[in-house]
Amino acid sequence: MTAQREWLRTQLANSNARWKFVLAHHPYKNNGKHGEAGSYDGITFLDPASGRYFKELIEQDVLGKADYLLAGHDHSLQHLRLGAEMKGTGMIVSGAAGKVSGASATTRPNLAYWENYDNAGFFLLQPRADKLVIKAYTVNVATATATLAHSRTIAR
Repeated sequence: MTAQREWLRTQLANSNARWKFVLAHHPYKNNGKHGEAGSYDGITFLDPASGRYFKELIEQDVLGKADYLLAGHDHSLQHLRLGAEMKGTGMIVSGAAGKVSGASATTRPNLAYWENYDNAGFFLLQPRADKLVIKAYTVNVATATATLAHSRTIAR
């Protein structure tokens, strides 16, 4: 894990990319039923299964260094609207390609630009020199038809 963390840190620091995305299985912030890093599924922070080490990694090596953190795990679609604690790094949860949760967390700790817990779907990111277009599609599984459900443009 130490080598992988050092690799991530080095890649983000040395990248000249216009847009930087970090991909992870588990979300850092999440309104879905599995919860956020440091308290996944109601597990106490002292238990490593809580995601406490992942939380530390994201806070130390990703926030403020990447434009977006993209994750799955929770079977939902979320484009979260986060505050200063994210240091300019956005959060997208896209875990609804195979199945959906049908439920959000009892309390939603994060504001969202858009979220969906009931439909299969996916996100499409279109990076450009001067903007990033984020689109979310829901999918009718019976007809295999995708419908644009959310779009947001981030100007650079």
